[in-house]
Amino acid sequence: MKKLLLPLLLFYGLINPSLFGQAILEPSSDSGGAYATIEAADFGFEAPDVQGSSVCVAGGEGDHTSFGEHVTQTFDEELDRNVFVFYSHLNEDSDRCRNFDRIRTELKGSTSDDPELQHEYGDTSYYTWQFRLADDFVGASTFCHVFQNKAQGGEDDGFPVITITPRESIVEVKHDAGDENPEGSLGRLVTAPLSAFKGKWVEVFMRQVHRNDGEFYVKISDIATGSVLLEYENLDIDMFRGDETSDVISRPKFGIYRSINTDAPLKDEEVLFAGFCSSETSADICPSLLSFDGGLPETVDGLLPLDGVVNVPVTMPLLWDSATGADSYNVYFGTSPTPELVANSVSTTYTPTLAPATTYYFQIGSVNSEGE
Repeated sequence: MKKLLLPLLLFYGLINPSLFGQAILEPSSDSGGAYATIEAADFGFEAPDVQGSSVCVAGGEGDHTSFGEHVTQTFDEELDRNVFVFYSHLNEDSDRCRNFDRIRTELKGSTSDDPELQHEYGDTSYYTWQFRLADDFVGASTFCHVFQNKAQGGEDDGFPVITITPRESIVEVKHDAGDENPEGSLGRLVTAPLSAFKGKWVEVFMRQVHRNDGEFYVKISDIATGSVLLEYENLDIDMFRGDETSDVISRPKFGIYRSINTDAPLKDEEVLFAGFCSSETSADICPSLLSFDGGLPETVDGLLPLDGVVNVPVTMPLLWDSATGADSYNVYFGTSPTPELVANSVSTTYTPTLAPATTYYFQIGSVNSEGE
């Protein structure tokens, strides 16, 4: 006979952000094209159809006007809100009818003088946005950006400083300081498994100090659980393609921009985005969809085996649901009513070694940087 007793744990906090002083783009409907909504919010866009680029000619190579707008709006049941759909068609699309070895459907920072979307030397910017990759998403082995911080103007016009890129098996954040400071290019800053992103809504928070001796912080969290999937900070990093004398700005680009020159078995993709916000005022000014935003994580739930159960197979794993705000889980297990810590797991399962006719006790502690 075996018995496993399960415990109770922890509490959480919630912060509500303010909603002022930001450039914000959210869907205006649960259907139809999104170009008018994008333009009304003072964002630009680039897509493989006539409305997205003056270079494209209807019916010409790379033009995909027959599909319609390559950013649309729909209702998402998981988030219970309207979202954007960004389309990327492998055989029909191009990069604005200019390049045919790549495909681009992207938003870009304002072409007007909106300071929230165009960052000069010395500015600090704060971004918050949400996206979802498909369950069967395929990343390119070369490049497949879902975010770029790009220079506009100067010798490095059009080249990125920061990119977020889903590759074949990882999601990476990459840094490039440019030709003016090749030794300052740090390359791949941080990675996470692509599998942790597929089929999940995630939220990105990013802080950038746009200087040659700048700062950079990024955190990507699972919206459903609050778990941090990827996090990086650097307080001395070249974050500007130019200097304080340059007529250069940095601006964001969101969407899907990918190479088709790759060994990966690419396919048509639909990437969902819930909304976009940029501010030069405060880290808390943009709205967040995370239900957890600080403090200790929530208690785990859905534990198996159930409390007091008997006749458990000796191969039975311990299972539990993800806890909001948890980055990992402490597993306490043993024959004592106060079991010892035996493992820390980023997954929601642990397989102990069980002996017949033995009573076991276990606890699962949800853990983040604030504690357990």
